[in-house]
Amino acid sequence: MTKLSQFNGYINDKNDIIVYNLNKNSCIRFKNIRDIEKVKQVLLHNEVFDFKKYGFIVDVNESLLCRENYMKIREDDSKIMVNIVMTYDCNCECTYCFEKIDSEKINYKHDISELDKIIQYINKISYNKDLYINYFGGEPLLNYPDIFYIHDNLQGNKKLFENITTNGTLISKDLSKHLISRGIKSYQITLDGPENIHNMRRPLKNGKSSWKYTIKGLLNLLEIDDDINLNIRINVDENNYKKLKSIIDEIPNKITECKNTNIYLSPVFGNSKYNSDEILKKRANMIIELWKLIDKEKLSIKKSLPKFSPCTKDSLFGSFYIDLQSNIYSCGADLGNYKRIEGNLDKRNYIFEKRKSYFPDACYTCMFFYKCMGGCNYEKEACNIHCQYQYLKKIYDYYFAHIKRDK
Repeated sequence: MTKLSQFNGYINDKNDIIVYNLNKNSCIRFKNIRDIEKVKQVLLHNEVFDFKKYGFIVDVNESLLCRENYMKIREDDSKIMVNIVMTYDCNCECTYCFEKIDSEKINYKHDISELDKIIQYINKISYNKDLYINYFGGEPLLNYPDIFYIHDNLQGNKKLFENITTNGTLISKDLSKHLISRGIKSYQITLDGPENIHNMRRPLKNGKSSWKYTIKGLLNLLEIDDDINLNIRINVDENNYKKLKSIIDEIPNKITECKNTNIYLSPVFGNSKYNSDEILKKRANMIIELWKLIDKEKLSIKKSLPKFSPCTKDSLFGSFYIDLQSNIYSCGADLGNYKRIEGNLDKRNYIFEKRKSYFPDACYTCMFFYKCMGGCNYEKEACNIHCQYQYLKKIYDYYFAHIKRDK
């Protein structure tokens, strides 16, 4: 039986109705029609235009397929993604850092035998598969010798992709040469505003400017190889988002004009003085204002649609965080929290069995299922946000009404 897709979104846009489908990423405008119900009947009964091709109508049980596909995604181990916490230590004192290390229960120290055990396990599970390694922290480059040791002992993969999530302040010219010579050519760094705001929120422990050293680190990398991937995340909230142009203006052109530089926005709106509905509303409004500013100022920033998947919580076997004491986590926001350790590498089978208990049962019929898959576990605890629907709906409606049509 033919029916409307659960992935359809409907927008009243002045005298028109816009319909978009998130499964096919398709969009159509019905001009001079204001009645959504009338449009739905056109979709269901039109014999001229093939609406099924674009996903607007279907003859399958989409919610059942969502369940089946979700299990396939969870059990997929065709590619392995391991986030390795190289250290819990950091040379910055970010005002908003979520890593609160329980030093009495989490041992900072590790020996070479522990590291060998982790490498052996990664090689085993990723044999003849694509392997994605993200070196994480703390500040991972405080322990760059172990990054080199891990890289030099990885083997048996189809393809190897390595990224370092770093504040960038420790990337000297000499270190750049050693990293790039090993083929480690992807880096993610975060900026928290123009220089003065960035330094206030992300100060170095020695009191010096973190901005200056971060920018210098990126320039050092580009001096060695201008074909590296730079993913620059700009944290935006209600206090700094209006300074977006200033942030871009203060980044050297050599960085922003690099062909593999990707600048994107990360909303970090989560103030405890607001309830969950207010947070979602304010966050959506802020992103829309930022998109307008990007267009107005012609800024080279990607207008990324929000999504919460894929996520390590949705993986049974193929994705996890592990520190050098072999503690496994399912979320980067849990790092250093002793109570959130899933278990030790020696108990990995128990860990993955425990993960099976997570199912987003209430979400299979939602139009945003594949974008969200149950949302963010960290936000559920930190902000009491259990459903992202109103946030996603407002953003996606705006995108398909104002941005998609211009592409």
